[in-house]
Amino acid sequence: MLRNKKYKMNFTALRPPIGYGHGGQKPNVIKWFSDIVSLPATGKPCIMEVDGKSLHSLASADDVAALIKILIKFPSSPHTTYNIGGPTTTLRDVAEVVRRYIPAAMIEFGNESLSLDSARGGIPYRLSMDRAKEDFGFSCMPLEEAVLLHINDARQEAGLKPFTD
Repeated sequence: MLRNKKYKMNFTALRPPIGYGHGGQKPNVIKWFSDIVSLPATGKPCIMEVDGKSLHSLASADDVAALIKILIKFPSSPHTTYNIGGPTTTLRDVAEVVRRYIPAAMIEFGNESLSLDSARGGIPYRLSMDRAKEDFGFSCMPLEEAVLLHINDARQEAGLKPFTD
């Protein structure tokens, strides 16, 4: 456990992968995972230059906040570092979930291939949340639930009625 000796404080690191939710802007990969849900949720098309096939581990903004809340309230975490992120997924997987809620969603992918799902791309995509699950009983919400929450955040901001599942 990392300790600040002078102030006798414990520090715990949280390592989220791609954080997504309504309003994400930078870097591009976060904007893509935001736009693919937010734009169709408000009746707008989502047209991307990327092919949407690269693998990513995702953590919704709500999941990151929930684990932070647990860590803040816990007197001393058993480990110094926790990963947070769901099973690997693609933009195309997210588009499929969006279309379950919004069948008429206009989502188009381009031909640009990305290799962000490799270690050379610098973005980890295979994360184990075993520690968070073992120590706190925490896991990320299912993609379907997170997408519905994201849809309704976008709709609320646009003054539209939320969807129910």
